[in-house]
Amino acid sequence: MKKRIFVLVVFVFILAACGGGEVPAAQDAVEAEPIAEVVEVQPTEEPEVIPTETVDLNNPDTILDQWLQAYRPIFGENAEAMANNQGGQFGPGSEKNFNEVEGFFEFSAPEGEDAWTPLNTHLDEYGDVDAGTEQAILIKFQPAPANNLMFVFMGQNEFGVEFFDDGRPSVFWMVEANKEAFETELALQEGLWYYTLMAIDRDGNFRAVIWEDGDAKNAAVFSQALSERDQGDGYKNASWKFIISFGAPGTLKVENYTIYTFSEFVQ
Repeated sequence: MKKRIFVLVVFVFILAACGGGEVPAAQDAVEAEPIAEVVEVQPTEEPEVIPTETVDLNNPDTILDQWLQAYRPIFGENAEAMANNQGGQFGPGSEKNFNEVEGFFEFSAPEGEDAWTPLNTHLDEYGDVDAGTEQAILIKFQPAPANNLMFVFMGQNEFGVEFFDDGRPSVFWMVEANKEAFETELALQEGLWYYTLMAIDRDGNFRAVIWEDGDAKNAAVFSQALSERDQGDGYKNASWKFIISFGAPGTLKVENYTIYTFSEFVQ
């Protein structure tokens, strides 16, 4: 028995020598999985949120802030107030109607005639302001349609904003029989509401801003020193009568208007 054990030991020794090395253990024969490196991630700081003021460009007061310094309303009417006096402060020259359901006041050209409807009071005669001071009017309107619509300023000279042909705005001067177009793509479309702000100071500087209700970013703007035009002194220290005019047949809807005075234009 001892002899067999001895022979077996010798045989195993010989096999090991012939293999050129030790017989690997079973667990060493399996290739080890690589160990993933653990990286510690530092928490990132949340960026500081700086609150910004939301500017509502469709609010008419926001537009006035951009153009007029120290402005204040001195008179105004909405459609219901206008209905209380068959057109409110507006005089004759058109047929008038209040649409109570939709909340607008309507001016229509008389049959066979153009509409020519003035405010009864000059713009500088509302409220406690000096004669010939800074004057402005903001009107919300809709052509329905109002062909050849004009917003007229009548004083020693006569000028205004007109929408002829394709509905694009221009400024006209009666004394010169001349007009200049706004640099804009805006054109009036029937069925849409618009705002028009028109302002003139005592030195004859005039600005007009027109925009579609709800789309004030695409406003049309005109700015010019009218005192530098022909008979320029006629635009200084003037008392202005405001007039709505358009061709027949035609209709203009008005939701409201407001008259302002102000200290100067925003530079």
